[in-house]
Amino acid sequence: MVTGTSHRTGRTRALAGVVTALVGVAGIGVLNTPAASAADPADVSIVETPPATSPIAGATADWSFTISNAGPAEAINVRGSDTLPVGLTLVSSPATCSQTGQVVACDVPSVPASTSLSIPLTFALDPAIPAGVVLQNTAKITWDTPDSIQGSKTNTPVLAPPVATQADLSWTTTAHPPAAGVVNPGDSFDYTVAVTNHGPSNAWNVAVSDHLPAPLSFVSSTSGCGAAGQDVTCPTVASMAPGSTQSFTFTVRLDAAYTGDGSDLGNSVSVSTITPPPALDPTPPPAPTAPPPLATAAAGLKFVPVDPVRVLDTRDGTGGVPVGKVAAGGMVSFPVVGGDVPPDAKAVALNVTTTAVDGPGYATVWPHGQAMPATSSVNVSEPGEAAANAAVVPVGQSGMLDMSTFEAAHLVVDLTGYWVPAGSTIDGRLHSVSAPTRLLDTRDGTGGKPGGAFAAGEQFDLQVTGAAVPTDATAAVLTVTYTGPKAPGFLTLWPAGGARPTVSTTNPNGSGDVRSNLAIVKLGSGGKVSVFSYQPSDVVIDVVGYFSADSSGHGLFTPMSPHRVEDSRQPGQPFGRIGGGETATLAFDRLVPAAATMVIYNLTATQTAAGGFLTTYAAGQSRPLASSVNWSGADQNRAAFNGSALGAGRGVDNYAFSATDVIVDLAGWFN
Repeated sequence: MVTGTSHRTGRTRALAGVVTALVGVAGIGVLNTPAASAADPADVSIVETPPATSPIAGATADWSFTISNAGPAEAINVRGSDTLPVGLTLVSSPATCSQTGQVVACDVPSVPASTSLSIPLTFALDPAIPAGVVLQNTAKITWDTPDSIQGSKTNTPVLAPPVATQADLSWTTTAHPPAAGVVNPGDSFDYTVAVTNHGPSNAWNVAVSDHLPAPLSFVSSTSGCGAAGQDVTCPTVASMAPGSTQSFTFTVRLDAAYTGDGSDLGNSVSVSTITPPPALDPTPPPAPTAPPPLATAAAGLKFVPVDPVRVLDTRDGTGGVPVGKVAAGGMVSFPVVGGDVPPDAKAVALNVTTTAVDGPGYATVWPHGQAMPATSSVNVSEPGEAAANAAVVPVGQSGMLDMSTFEAAHLVVDLTGYWVPAGSTIDGRLHSVSAPTRLLDTRDGTGGKPGGAFAAGEQFDLQVTGAAVPTDATAAVLTVTYTGPKAPGFLTLWPAGGARPTVSTTNPNGSGDVRSNLAIVKLGSGGKVSVFSYQPSDVVIDVVGYFSADSSGHGLFTPMSPHRVEDSRQPGQPFGRIGGGETATLAFDRLVPAAATMVIYNLTATQTAAGGFLTTYAAGQSRPLASSVNWSGADQNRAAFNGSALGAGRGVDNYAFSATDVIVDLAGWFN
């Protein structure tokens, strides 16, 4: 008879008895291999590994458990667990892990001897964790052996690198006009500053300040802001959570003795926080905010078209500038008054081109003697690109303009007309057509051009006057689009009957490129304009307005320094990013006086999702078969100067064929 020995357990002795009975029945010997005992259990340990770099409050970070069994027995019902410090939440792990309260636990059915396994864990950090906090984790491991011998170990406390914080702040400033819609000297009006934290962390100690230009003085604030002289300071916000917006409103007064045109009234709000940004932002800062329209601004101006003439070209020194590229961030000054433009000109119509650019960016034109606005006149998406765009700019000191480029580039400017006081004359008044009307489309024969698309070096005289434009018109406002070009080149429009000038209207960058531009073109013989294409391409031209006589004040122009009124990338704007097939409305009722019936502005599509176009038209009307700005792919920046009649609610509808962000820089309005 087999008997138990002194080191076996009671369970083992019972098993021995069963074996004896089996031997008696079968008459054969059976080898009894007992299970692991208390003398030889599994030896399990756990190691917790924190992230190698500082985790960021509001973001996620990766930890891991490594479970090892040194044997000799298999470990079953293994559980690794950790009581998390406040501020950590499990967001990603294998299915066997879960979080209950602050305890995260990972269950493994078994771990064989001499085996290790790693369990990845991703935690989200509370955005309110202050910078410098050290997160301490202490992992625990429990297990059973086949003999139900339980084990438990706790690892050495693990310290992650100190928590870092990052907050991406943006802000907008809005000027609110008085009820009349314009500001007279002595009037008061409000500024509202809206600050948004895009995260990922809380922004700590957010401070808003504003240095007012001399003609403005602080009056009061409903948000607790105060002033010492020209310096306005608003209450510091101790903490702003990601996604939150904090607004401040204060009232200012325009000096009763002010006689300027408003160009010296732009004020730049400063926002600071002790929380660093995620990365340096390569885009320009928010534009200095202009006041509401001033009653003293140059108004009642009529338009005088001219044969296109080049006034700046850094490639050959035209405009009296040095020959060579303008350096990144550099500026040139050049005259526009003189020759065809008289000394009393208040604003000019231009075509602005940047070429041989070193990288993505923009160029800006503004009146000489004023601060550079944080707006753009023409945008490029890639190195080497050539881009053209129309612009209407008030004439600066000494009859000059300034132009700057974000990246090194050659700069070219062509003049197409100017505005002067109307006096008692009745000419030079703008009339908008009821809806953009297509005059030329070489893809379907509209406009009567023989042979379809332009061949390289081909010229065609396009009839402009007719159904939409009367015969007494002196100039037309056209949207010019090229599509399907075969190679880099340019299009030129000029009055029919004259020699082709050395200017360009639009600049294709190669096969497949699609772009549009607004052109104000003097009408030539028979009410026609000549169109020349340097390379093979289809061309589409829509008329949006024209200049002719009118005995009333209708169609007279009021220019303004560029003023950003919409940026869908920023919070607190009239509308956000426009989806493909969607329409967004921009109301101008608080931006221009009640007498305004048409506005002109620079329209920029940016962060595009795919090739497409924007169409702008008077709100409430049917969308016309026309485009206002075009682009040919994703992640492009395209600008096109634009003119739109005001519709329902004194608004303009913006239709996007494909998803895009939209920027609008207002340049003036017509009565």
